Amino acid sequence: MTYVRKKPKGYGKDAQIEGHKRLAAAIKAKQSLAIIQLHHAGMRSPESEIHQQAVSASDIEKHNARGLSLVEVQQLRDDFIAAACRAQKCGYDGIEVHGAHGYILSQFLSADINSRDDHYGGSLENRARLLFEIIDGIRTACGAEFLIGVRLSPERFGMQLSEMKSLCQQLVDEHNIDFIDLSLWDVFKQPEEAQYQNKSLLQHFLEIDYKDVKLTVAGKINSGKDVSTLLELGVDFVTIGRAAILHHDFPKLVIAQADFEPTNLPVSEAHLVEEGLSEKFITYMKSWDGFVAPSFHYSTSYTLDKSHFSETFDESMPQNKSNKAYFKSIGLALSGLAILYFTELSPYVAWFLVAIGAVDALGIYFRKPWWLARQMISEAANNKLTLTIDENGVMSKSFSVESRLAWTEIESIERTKRGWLLYYPAGRSYLSARCLSEEANEFIGKQAMLKDN
Repeated sequence: MTYVRKKPKGYGKDAQIEGHKRLAAAIKAKQSLAIIQLHHAGMRSPESEIHQQAVSASDIEKHNARGLSLVEVQQLRDDFIAAACRAQKCGYDGIEVHGAHGYILSQFLSADINSRDDHYGGSLENRARLLFEIIDGIRTACGAEFLIGVRLSPERFGMQLSEMKSLCQQLVDEHNIDFIDLSLWDVFKQPEEAQYQNKSLLQHFLEIDYKDVKLTVAGKINSGKDVSTLLELGVDFVTIGRAAILHHDFPKLVIAQADFEPTNLPVSEAHLVEEGLSEKFITYMKSWDGFVAPSFHYSTSYTLDKSHFSETFDESMPQNKSNKAYFKSIGLALSGLAILYFTELSPYVAWFLVAIGAVDALGIYFRKPWWLARQMISEAANNKLTLTIDENGVMSKSFSVESRLAWTEIESIERTKRGWLLYYPAGRSYLSARCLSEEANEFIGKQAMLKDN
């Protein structure tokens, strides 16, 4: 939850309270804990969004950020505490203080970024002072039953592994928190600092005595196997991001299937809409390299003439003119002749069976001409059809017909010699490859691969 004190967009003003009351109540109605994250981006705040110069622990020329004055640091502390009080007022069970990812609290923690010479800079004790004052202030204001978590990232933005381990132990021992959330970028990676590469980054933090404080981790937790591995290692619960965007019910999917694997990237915009993402959220996700498939749109027009119907029949209703196709017809005719010559039954019965056999044989032999004749006298014949293929599905529109088939409705896609068969619960449809561009054929091929997976 973004918190910016001036011109806030997140949890920094009372105008947001009614909406958050509804959100917290909806979460808790599903027997879940409602915990909101409090965060200030500091030097990473886009100037175009906040309409003022960004701030940080110190002046940072690279980000055009100015250092906060002592009075402003104290105000920042009080604003975090006030935001937690608002969260409690809205019905949230707790908050998480975001001190990771190079945001303002990690800017204070960083020896590379924080060059202050007052009691909020210098030693780790001083650099961590603001974080500790915020946590202790929230505990005092919100009480013992209110859940408090802290998110930290032990690398990048000047973070040092040894300092972060020391900070975690100090949080556990002295500051009455409920959980620590370690954002590791990749939960299975090795540390970036060479002297600590004798074990994984996570294993370094599993050595800490967390006592009653719960540990959660984040970073490329994508599958059911990832989740079970982390829980077996001793992590109390996992924090998911991308996996939850891909599958809003990821926890339920993993509980139901321990080896659950998420859908392959990139995904279509249609998939993200189905998972509940808003248009603005999808626009943001497009900035993540390789996450959202490039938008695709193709449209063409052609005439539903005899050659098109002939190809449709050949590819979707292949005709079997081998001797085996006539076994039933021959069987009926022979049965009739046998009755006629070797029994005393009425000859009408015999000739009736012979006639049925003959009609069946003619139906097989003339199946395509008969089908084509019916199509050519239908309303669709010789009409212009506009075919549109996009991220959502396939749309056909002509003078007499308008239909749309969503990719989600299609169960499988089969490549034929001259086109594509789309199978769905109510039947199948045929797309001629000659009516499609190379890019359109490639796009349908990718959709077919997704269905196979």
